Amino acid sequence: MVDTLNQSAAVVLSSDVRADDSEIMCWITLLPEVGDPLLRERRAIIELVAQAERLEAVARDRRAEAYRASLALETSARRSWSDDEIKQAKQRAS
Repeated sequence: MVDTLNQSAAVVLSSDVRADDSEIMCWITLLPEVGDPLLRERRAIIELVAQAERLEAVARDRRAEAYRASLALETSARRSWSDDEIKQAKQRAS
């Protein structure tokens, strides 16, 4: 039983899983005479997953923006320094 619970939590919390609302802990809705408190907790978990997905999308956008900015900065640096100077600086930095 613990294995099943851990697997369910992993599915809900895994960043690789993008489940729709009906898949997230749907077994709760199948319990006989399940009450509003548990259904509200499930809804809160669904919202947390949705919020995490939105934040992950923002983070992906920011990483892409930072990558493009780093390319622009290197292009600017290449206007003032030679390839050898940039290569040496990169080697010293790593």
